This record gives sequence, C-alpha cells and structure tokens, in this order.
Amino acid sequence: MAEVREDIDYSDFRQDELVSLGRVLKEERERQGITCQAFADSLRMGKEQLEALENGDRDYLPESVFICGMLRRVAQKLGLDPGPLVQQFQAQLRETKGAPTKRGSYQRSGSADAPQGQQDDAQMGRWIRNAGIPLLLVGVTAISAIAFRGNRQQPAAVSSEAATEQPLPQPMAASDNGSAVDVAVDVDNNTPGSVALDSSQPSWVSVRNGSGEVIFEGTLSELKRFEGDQGLEVFAGRPDLVRLRYGNGSPKALGKIDQLRWYPLTPEP
Repeated sequence: MAEVREDIDYSDFRQDELVSLGRVLKEERERQGITCQAFADSLRMGKEQLEALENGDRDYLPESVFICGMLRRVAQKLGLDPGPLVQQFQAQLRETKGAPTKRGSYQRSGSADAPQGQQDDAQMGRWIRNAGIPLLLVGVTAISAIAFRGNRQQPAAVSSEAATEQPLPQPMAASDNGSAVDVAVDVDNNTPGSVALDSSQPSWVSVRNGSGEVIFEGTLSELKRFEGDQGLEVFAGRPDLVRLRYGNGSPKALGKIDQLRWYPLTPEP
C-alpha cells in the first residue's frame, strides 16, 4: 500500500457530503492512473458499486454503516488517510438524526428571519437530501468491526479479466465472488467435514481463508457450504440472522445482533 497521504483538504464539502467525498476518491484514483475496472477488481468490489461511491449515488449503495466501511477500504487502498473521510460522513448522519426535530420547531414557532416560503424550500431540500440515509442500529460498533476487517485483510492482486457486472449491486459484493471460489462446494454435498452458512433473512457476510483472502463477500440469501479445513472465518452484518451448521448438525446463530466480530468456521471434533 502507498504511503498514507495527509495533504488532502477535506474542509470544502457541499451539502451532500458523500458526493464530495466520492469526488476526492475518484480524483486520487485518476491521479494514480488506475482505471475504475482495475481498481474495483483489486478491491474485489463490483465496478458499478465503486462508480456509485465515487459519484455519491445513494440509490446504488448499501446501508450507511457499510458505506463507512467502503470509504475506509477505498481510501486505504489509495494510500489516503481514511479518518477524515469517515468522520465527515458520520457527522452528516448525526445531523440527519436531528433534522426532523428542527423542522418541527420551525413550523411551531411561526416566526423566523427568512420568509416562510424560503424556510419551506430549505426544509424540503434537507428532507430530500437525507431521505436515503437509514437510522443505524449498531453504527459505532459495526464501523469499528468493519475497520478491523479492512486493516487485517491482505491486498488483493488486480484481476486480469473484468468482473461480471450485475444490474443491481449487492452490499460489499465482489461480482458474485461466492460462486467462483474453489473452497465453496455443492450445497447438496453434506460431508461431515464441511460447514454451511444460511440466513433467516438476506444478510451481508464476508468469508475469508486462513491467509486473510476474502473468498465470499455479499448478500447471503441461500445456503452456502464450505470445506471446513481451510481455516475460514466469517464476519456478518447481522450475526443474529446468520446460522452456522457443521456437517449434518443442527444450525445455530452466530451470535447476538451487537456481537460484530470474526467467527471461526471450524468443524466440531
């Protein structure tokens, strides 16, 4: 990874912080002479997701907690200091939570320095700008866990072939990585030494091997089975929904909703 740069000016942001943050990342990528496709492949991320992040297009991005993880991951890959970028985006989330209360107080007061029409226009603009940001259930804990994953993950080599683009991006998906890796086996091959993951609801997960290489990352909507002797670990956005099963054993949840960490996928003796 290149030396972390700290000379980027993050202070001149517009109202939609994500648009400006994405512009910083895009300009740095282009400055380094890396194409969007090659950079997305090196991150094991879909090209359409990287473009959405660089353009600040929330319609094609996952929940805000995962956007924070993407900002940190892309910035680190470019050699930028991810701290100011993530903090700026988190600050906008905090402002968003307070927006409905402020709007109500303006309406009840009945008096302000600006004309009522201008107030309504400004309030409507804030609501439109903030409409795509969901409230976070476990924001701070999840961001810390994703940052931990990003710091430990080994750099991936740039793929020689372009990743297949999907019409709609999946959260942190790597162009359906799970279907292409050798470690995943047939879901019907219920061997004693295998481990399986499924989810009671579609949920984002990341699976890595003992070398730290991500072998599956995306939305878990059906049963996925892996060889159990690869030193695998799984990180789930909702550990209370994701279930682990060893061989023919009964499935059990990874953990509670706030227990965001890496879980080993080691078959029971």
